[in-house]
Amino acid sequence: MLLHAFDASQLTESQCGLLGRVLHALDPQALAGEHASASNSALLALTRARAGLAGSAADGQPQPELLQRVIRSALACARQAEGAFQHGGGHTLFQQAETFLTAADTDLTAHLRTRRRPLAPLPSAGHLAAGLDALFPSLVTAVQDWVVRLWSQPPADYTLQDTMQGELAVLLALQGRDEERLAIDLQSLLMQGPVHVQQIMDVLWPAPQKRVLTLLVQGARKLMNLEDLLPGSRQWGLVDHQPVGDSSAPQTVTDFARWVGPLGSHALIVQFPVTAADILSSVVLGRRELSQALDQYAAGERLVELRIAEPWMIRTANGKSQRGTSTTPTAKHVYPLTKHQPHELLPAMRAVSLARRVDAPMTSAALSWSALESTGLTPKQAGPLAKACALQTLRQQIISLHPLLVMGARARLNQHQIRVQAARGQLKRHERAVHDSSQSDSAAALAAAAQHRQLASQAAAILAQEETAHLEAKQNVRAWEDALRQHVPTPPQQEDYLLDIGCWLQMLTPPRANDPAQLRAARDAVDSLSAFTGGHSATRLRLWRVRLADPSALAQYMQHQQEVYEATLHWLYVTRNLAFHRGQFSGPADVMSAHAGRALVDMTLEFLGNWRVLEHAAGNAPLPATEVYKTLATRYDQLISRLTTPGATSHQLRVDHITGPDETWWI
Repeated sequence: MLLHAFDASQLTESQCGLLGRVLHALDPQALAGEHASASNSALLALTRARAGLAGSAADGQPQPELLQRVIRSALACARQAEGAFQHGGGHTLFQQAETFLTAADTDLTAHLRTRRRPLAPLPSAGHLAAGLDALFPSLVTAVQDWVVRLWSQPPADYTLQDTMQGELAVLLALQGRDEERLAIDLQSLLMQGPVHVQQIMDVLWPAPQKRVLTLLVQGARKLMNLEDLLPGSRQWGLVDHQPVGDSSAPQTVTDFARWVGPLGSHALIVQFPVTAADILSSVVLGRRELSQALDQYAAGERLVELRIAEPWMIRTANGKSQRGTSTTPTAKHVYPLTKHQPHELLPAMRAVSLARRVDAPMTSAALSWSALESTGLTPKQAGPLAKACALQTLRQQIISLHPLLVMGARARLNQHQIRVQAARGQLKRHERAVHDSSQSDSAAALAAAAQHRQLASQAAAILAQEETAHLEAKQNVRAWEDALRQHVPTPPQQEDYLLDIGCWLQMLTPPRANDPAQLRAARDAVDSLSAFTGGHSATRLRLWRVRLADPSALAQYMQHQQEVYEATLHWLYVTRNLAFHRGQFSGPADVMSAHAGRALVDMTLEFLGNWRVLEHAAGNAPLPATEVYKTLATRYDQLISRLTTPGATSHQLRVDHITGPDETWWI
């Protein structure tokens, strides 16, 4: 439906690309390298750095050596985004923030030379954290203002454009904007017709609102002293599906209980205020707050299991209520990581499975670190794993462009079908009006019939145009896909699955004079599909063609990803210490850290699982995971060296097995 909204608002391709990029970066199902949590973002880096400095000043955590790793990785990530601040605005503020980080690194270096052990917290940590705190609101405002430039005059440099869009997505994620709700709000605005950039900004950053959330808890009929733990809360036990409590339940609560249906013998409804940017963010935040409160009861009643059910209801300030269900993704068929039991990976699989189920984001992030730790990773070994993940990201990104393009073309084709259906519906309405008006001989009826005949004639012409456009688009897409499939084979009924990744990579690398006719035809088909699809799909394809056309740019992208992942790993370890040793439930950028942690574990298990499958098939003994990390880190270094060699070309790159045990990644 967003494509329909983009058309209704007459957005340019760059405007569609901007909104598509931001929405995709907020999508919980996005690949690790595409999500906001893996952006080369100054705001995210500064958020972690100031949290680390503030924690050090408050209670000495993280300790100086770990804090320096956090600061240095934050500096590396922030500097990746400096060009965006130079182009978009806020560069002076960026330089001031960089000065604070550099000072922190310098102070920590001197502090770590102290021979006295254990080391005291960094004396200047509080001052430096306060300095970053003072700068942050102005940096946020500067980044918000980038929307104006990206909307009207986006930079010609696709890499710079992508960095700026990624920073915007990070800001939205830091402020708790929900991707699904944002898409709904954008659609509602754009369907009204052409919009001004200020309207887009108002939708991206709505003022936080206070709402009343209603949730169901299974396992008890009353939570004693709940209002002390969750201020402003009310509760009603459920007896025969009816809410019963110290005060009578509002009709909306009674209707909610009836809508939910039977929940077992012991259940209650809890209602409390939540302040957040949008409705779905309120639900997520509210579930987290209630979950933290329920931990108190779980500790007090060790034999009772309390669980928050999936249904929810929320009431806005204007008194309107909305119901929904917190759901998780499903699939018709699911497959195991491997067909045999890789025993050394089972603890990691179990830990990340638990990480997906907990509501507290810091606990989820901590469990993700535990999953990686179970493979043998130590806090000081983040570098090799970060390099391995950068290689896997390259493979994932190349492969993901194919379904993005194919599914994007299908979505655009479906949009043509929707327009045909809308035109047909409009024609039927006018024809019905002609019939109804013809039942009377009055002058008014005859005039109405004549008017609707004219409108029906116009609607018939529009329908004919839409049907012709749809048929032409359908024929073109089929021809383009056939030409692409001639060189890039896919299984029957699985057009978005690649049988030969190398053939698809040839669609992205620069053309050569001696390319065979079939390859040229397939590349032309990709160009046509991209132009037809437009928006985010076309933007991503162009960006990757730019990277693959310039090996040094590809090397820079790889280095940026490695730095982002290393920074994430350091922060996961900090989060693990705060969650497990101090019992901290929430913190700055905690939701992003939780997502990044799970994504890193998923990526690690993906290449380790593939490695184990190939080892098992060859009858070889499994190489320890830490040795796999070191092997892939060496391969990463070799790739960077080859990409930065004068005269290098990406035509020699092979991503099929770039994270596998064989060495066929460069030919």
